[in-house]
Amino acid sequence: MSKISRFSFKNTKQVVAFVFFLCLIPCTVLAADPDNQGRGFVEPKVYMSGALGNSNITSPIFNYGAEFGFFATNNIDLGVELLGVYFQQHQHNPGNLANIGGLYSALYGMPVSAGTNSTAGTEGIGGNAVANWHFFQTDKGSGFVGVGLGYFGFNNITPINGTSQTALAENVDLGFTANITDNLFLKMTGRYQHFGEYSDKGLDTLGGSLGFTIMF
Repeated sequence: MSKISRFSFKNTKQVVAFVFFLCLIPCTVLAADPDNQGRGFVEPKVYMSGALGNSNITSPIFNYGAEFGFFATNNIDLGVELLGVYFQQHQHNPGNLANIGGLYSALYGMPVSAGTNSTAGTEGIGGNAVANWHFFQTDKGSGFVGVGLGYFGFNNITPINGTSQTALAENVDLGFTANITDNLFLKMTGRYQHFGEYSDKGLDTLGGSLGFTIMF
């Protein structure tokens, strides 16, 4: 019994991994069916996400813009997102002694009364280079995973406990598309995204997007 138990426990992860691999084989074959290679697309989209573990962000984070890209293969698309950002965050004013000559207001972008905390809007703009693998495709739609790397600039230090008004951004996506017509898809995406330093001075977000992919 002990040998059987040890064998079962030891090989559970291997069996699960093997079954997962077998499942991906037909998915990859299906993904090659649509003739997408070389086709371009534009995708207007909106994102809404929330900050993970940072109480300085006091509202949902909104992203809006569009992605422009093409299918490098039948099931891999490459694109560039151009996005605007808006959210609310605390603006901490240390008081008159640290606000000499309006220096604090100039740095943080918002004039506030000395010795008080306030909440103000933060705006930004930036872009992501993204790549998606459509691991499952049929004539009804697809499932995909993706990664991206971008750069954003903000009118305030972001997050407010951070060190800069600019930040590198990395994202991981998981989502699906649903075909409306041959050239128009509904696209829904879940996204984890990180901005800035990998410390308490960075910002982690989790949310989702809705977009319409127009193929040409």
